Amino acid sequence: MLTPLSEHWDLDLRSRDPLAFPGYAAKLAGLDRESVATGLVGSRTDGFVLVEGDFDVIGGSMGLVHGEKVVRAFDRATELRLPVVVVTRSGGARMQEGMVALVQLPRTSAAVRRHAAAGLLSISVHRSPTTGGVFASYGSLTSLQVAEAGATIGFAGPRVVEQITGRPVGDGSHTAEAALAAHLVDAVAEPDDLLAWVEGALGRRDVPLRTYRPPTPIRPVAPAAGVRRGPRSRRRRLGRPTGIHVAAAATTSWTELGRDRPVAAHRARHRRRSPGGGGGLRPLRRWRPARSGGVPPRRAGHRPGRPARHPGGHLRRHARRRPEPRLGERRHRR
Repeated sequence: MLTPLSEHWDLDLRSRDPLAFPGYAAKLAGLDRESVATGLVGSRTDGFVLVEGDFDVIGGSMGLVHGEKVVRAFDRATELRLPVVVVTRSGGARMQEGMVALVQLPRTSAAVRRHAAAGLLSISVHRSPTTGGVFASYGSLTSLQVAEAGATIGFAGPRVVEQITGRPVGDGSHTAEAALAAHLVDAVAEPDDLLAWVEGALGRRDVPLRTYRPPTPIRPVAPAAGVRRGPRSRRRRLGRPTGIHVAAAATTSWTELGRDRPVAAHRARHRRRSPGGGGGLRPLRRWRPARSGGVPPRRAGHRPGRPARHPGGHLRRHARRRPEPRLGERRHRR
């Protein structure tokens, strides 16, 4: 597993054979676990909920019990005000359960949506392979997604695509790197670095933002005759900290997201308890404002000319929740 569970959930739920599919009951009888494990990592105040698929159990396929455990895990996380980490490694929906398995796609998707609507963070870790109904439902709907380097990712596998289209898909298709280039995932990490990446994105591990020293003048610069030094001149003075320096001072954890995406930042000095009793770090930025409670993005700094992958590039933003206006007040936008 990605990390050991301190509390296991729903171990009593076991798959059955609702359609009397030939040979399916005998296969289930030889299993000692389900294709997904759910539970709690850490405590109920500052931990997170883990949902991890098991490819060794019928290819990690999602049937009725798999979907029910995922739904329960997200709903419990919503109740406890905890983030969710999903580790996917699955071939998709379980064909032996037919429509019963396919119904789990909208059920799990709705559970992820309820969790996001509550203002909570979720992260997917895509391991190889991640395909089919799991990728098409809860696996691809989380706030952040990181893929294992070299993993096979996609709805239909490359062999299925070749059989349907009659054309070769190429060696670079259906890989984690291709998914990153197509903006399907936010980052790609080596297998040994996945846990550190997740903990950094959750704010459970300090990942300081690396900055460079601001340039300093070598001699005083006298203003030109007849030129007034106003606010614009002060903003442009040599040696003034840029937006990236402000972000580095304000955050304790900084996670770079690949290819034209903002960053995920946390700050420990604003730690506070959530209404449901959960605690932990609050993200400075909601990663997908359109789907996460409508939290608007705010720009921490603008560095024209900087490449997107350079710290301080013009695409590096973070945001925080705006306070609700009081009765009778108007919210002014700048």
